[in-house]
This record gives sequence, structure tokens and C-alpha cells, in this order.
Amino acid sequence: MEADKVINGNCWVTCFDILGFTEKVSEFEKGSGRGHLDVFVDVFYQELLDELQRHGKYWPDKIFTTWFSDTFLFFTRDDSGVSFTHNSTTVTNFCQSVMSKGWPLQAAIGFGQLYADKSNNIFVGSGLIDAYSYTEKQNWIGLVVTPKANNRLRELGVELRRRPVRFKEYDVPVKRKKIEKGVCTIIEETERLFAVRIHKLSNVIRYIEHMKKEAVHKNPKDYNDRYGVKYENTLKFFKQCL
Repeated sequence: MEADKVINGNCWVTCFDILGFTEKVSEFEKGSGRGHLDVFVDVFYQELLDELQRHGKYWPDKIFTTWFSDTFLFFTRDDSGVSFTHNSTTVTNFCQSVMSKGWPLQAAIGFGQLYADKSNNIFVGSGLIDAYSYTEKQNWIGLVVTPKANNRLRELGVELRRRPVRFKEYDVPVKRKKIEKGVCTIIEETERLFAVRIHKLSNVIRYIEHMKKEAVHKNPKDYNDRYGVKYENTLKFFKQCL
């Protein structure tokens, strides 16, 4: 995407949230002190940026990328079926690459309007909100297609049920906030969505199992409360959808 170009219309937007990023930054700062985040960038963060840029080059005039901290975005020029295929293929491969580096993630392919002006770092619109909200609400490690995105695909005559090699309709574990009398409670439930079968990618199951073992080792006391649910939900999906 050339610096002076602006996207202003409906398109496909995929949002990634890298899990555990905040904790890794905090741990690094505690161990290294002030003024050494450049080392964190060189050792940990740069590899994520390298993968983002590498995958963004598959279709340089069709798929565009940007990022902020642990949030990464892929977006298209329009909302055609071809653009969806380019986007979904690229982000699925990005998932595999990120997890190979030991980073768990949550991601969603959304749909809607997007105003994207990279030269001024402006990104706003319902497409971004759609992708981000479904990224945040998942309670596992995975990649889903939002209901709005799926509805648009059906308008285009694209049925994800006919693509069983890559997509599976599934009761995805999600979290919902419930506020009563000023008290916020997190409700764990499921939502029927199309999920990408990321476990069919090379070595992804092994990556997830390894990350789970590391989480147990580093956090033996609070693993079940803070991490266990996401890993167990993920592995359950893998087993049920082999």
C-alpha cells in the first residue's frame, strides 16, 4: 500500500492479539531495568514484525498490514470474494508462523467499512471494530470468521460449509461481560462461529502443547485460573475436529 493511498469503503479486516505479550514485557522490564526495551524489541518483537512484513508481501497490492504493540492488522482493498480468499490464506499462514515462535494468539476475520490512511496512521471503521471485538471475546487460541463477515460471504455466494478442509462451524468458547448494579461479571459461554482449522497446519498441535507445558512450568500456582481454560478449550477443538 503506497503511503499516499487511502482505503475508504467495505473490506475484510483481520485482527490479531498476541497473548502473553504484556506479561513478557513486564517480566523483561523487571529483569533488565530501565532503558533496555531496545533489547526486547531485537530479541522478541522484531521477529513478529518480520513475519508480519513477510506475509504482507504475498499480495502486496491486495493485502495491507499495520500494527500497534501486540495488535496486528491485515486488511484488503475491497470486500470481494477473491479478497477474502487472499486475506484468509495470508492470515492463516501468519498464525502458523507466529505460533512457531512460541506466541499464542487470538484472531478474527471481520467485515465492514474501514478508513485506512497509513501515511497519517489513521484506521477507523466498523470493519475494524467487528474484527477487534471478536478477537477479544474468544476464550481459546484460535482464528474465527465473524458473523458479519460470514453474512457478507453468503451475499457473495460463498458458503464456508463447502470449505471443510479449512473451516469448521463450531461452538467457539467466548467471554461476555455482564454488569448488574455496577458489578462486572465475566460469563463464559459459546457462540456458533466458523473457525479456521489451524491444527491442520504443520506442527501447530505440537506448538500449542509445548506452549501449554511452558505455561504450567512458569505459572504452577495460577495456571488453571489464568491459562488453563484457553489451552484446554483449544485442544478440545483440535480433538473434536480432526
